[in-house]
Amino acid sequence: MRYLRIILLFIVLLLVGGAVLAYFSLQPRVVSIFPADGATDQHGTTAVQVTFSTGIRPTNIEKYLTFEPNTTGVYQVIDKTLIFTPSVPWREDEKVTVKLLPGVKSTLGIPLSRGVEWRFTTRHPWLLFLLEENDGSHLYSVDPQGLEVTRLLEDRDSVLDYNPASSSTIYYSAITTEGSIIRRYDLETGSVTDIVNCSSVICSQVRVSPDGGLLIYQRSGKGETTALWQQNLVAGMASGSPALVGMDGHITRDPAWSSTSWLAYYDETGSAFQFYHPASHKRVSFENTTGEPGSWNAGGDIYTVPDLTYTDGNGIAPAYFSQLISYAPDTEERSELTRDNRMEDLLPAYSPDGRQLVFARRFLNPQNWTPGRQIWLMNVDGANIHPLTNSSVNNHLGFAWSPDGALLAYMRFNTASFTGERQLWIMDMTSGATWRILMNAHNLQWLP
Repeated sequence: MRYLRIILLFIVLLLVGGAVLAYFSLQPRVVSIFPADGATDQHGTTAVQVTFSTGIRPTNIEKYLTFEPNTTGVYQVIDKTLIFTPSVPWREDEKVTVKLLPGVKSTLGIPLSRGVEWRFTTRHPWLLFLLEENDGSHLYSVDPQGLEVTRLLEDRDSVLDYNPASSSTIYYSAITTEGSIIRRYDLETGSVTDIVNCSSVICSQVRVSPDGGLLIYQRSGKGETTALWQQNLVAGMASGSPALVGMDGHITRDPAWSSTSWLAYYDETGSAFQFYHPASHKRVSFENTTGEPGSWNAGGDIYTVPDLTYTDGNGIAPAYFSQLISYAPDTEERSELTRDNRMEDLLPAYSPDGRQLVFARRFLNPQNWTPGRQIWLMNVDGANIHPLTNSSVNNHLGFAWSPDGALLAYMRFNTASFTGERQLWIMDMTSGATWRILMNAHNLQWLP
C-alpha cells in the first residue's frame, strides 16, 4: 500500500510538473521587435511591430501597447505579429518610447508575464526640389534647416519632373540628347533604371499610383496631341504597351492621384476635370473652364480646385473673382469651399491629416488690392480662416506640407523685383516662424 501511494504521488508530481512546463512553454514570449531598440532615422509613419512565439488574441490589444508621446493609429494582429500603424506621423527627430505591458493573451488564453520597453528616434523629413543651373534643372534634397543640400542625380540630363513614389524610390523624367526618358531612382542604392524611353517626344508630369502598379505621364511632341498616357508597372518595370488615359484627340494634363486611387486630370479640349478609377473603370466629369490644378484631401474622396468667375464689373466690383470648389467623384457632387467676390483664391493644398487647407489669396477690390498673394489657412469646413503671411509685394506659391504636417515649404518672389528670383522658404506651422533656404528652387515635394 505504501509503495502504491509513493507511485501515485510520483505520478501526480509528474503531471503537475508537466502541466507547469507546458504552461511556461505555451506562454507567449516576445521574439522580435521593430524598429529595433535604439534605432534612428526612422520614418514618422513607421509601423511598430512585435512578433510573439505564439498566436495572440486581438481583444483590447491597445491596452497593452502604449507610446510616449501618445498617438492614435490602427492596431492589427496578423498570426503571431502585433502591428501598430500611426494615423498621424510622429514629428521629426522625435524620441519615441514603446511599452508592451504584461497581460497580452495567447490564443489559448495564457498571458504574457513580462513586458518589454524600447525606444527609437524618427528622422527629419527631406524636402526635394528642382534647381535651375547652367546645364539644366537638377534634383536636390535639403533638410528643413537648410544645412545639408545634396544633389541626388549625378548624370547631366536635365530633369523635367519627378514623383517620390516612396521613401526610397523616385520616378522622374529627363531630357536626353535623343528626346526624353522616364527613369526610376533608388535612393538607398543610388541605382537608376530606365522605365519608358520617349525617344523624340517630351515626357513629363510623371505620377505613380498609390499601389505602384500604374504610371501616368504626359507626352507632347511635333505631330501629336499633348495628352496623358498610362503604363502598367510590374515590380517597378514597364509591362505591356502604354495607352491613352483620356479621349483620343483631347489635350489632357496635370494628373493627380488620390490615396484611394482616383486619378484626377484636366481635359483642355473638353474644358472639364476628369476623374478615373482604374480598378472600377468608373469615370466622372465636372465642367470647369479655369483648369488650374488642385489638391486631394487625405481621405482621397475630395479634390479641391480654383474656379474663376467673371462679373459685369460695373466699374466698382472686380471684373472677376476666384473661389475654391470641391469635387467628390464617388458621389458626383460639387460644393463651394470659399466664395467672396473680392477675392482671388488659388493653389489649395490639404494638410496630411486632412483637417486644414492652405491656399494663396489676394484681394481684388481697389481698397485692399495688393500685387502679391498671401498664404491663408482654414479648416476644411471653412472655419478659422486667417492669413499666415502679410507681405503685400511678395507672391507665395508652390505649397508643400511636410509628412507630419509640422512644416510648410513654399516659394516666394518679390513682384517689384526685376530679377524675379524665386526663394525657397519654410514655415513652422505651430509657431509661425519662417526662414529662407535658398534661391531659384521650384517643384517642391517632401519625401514620403
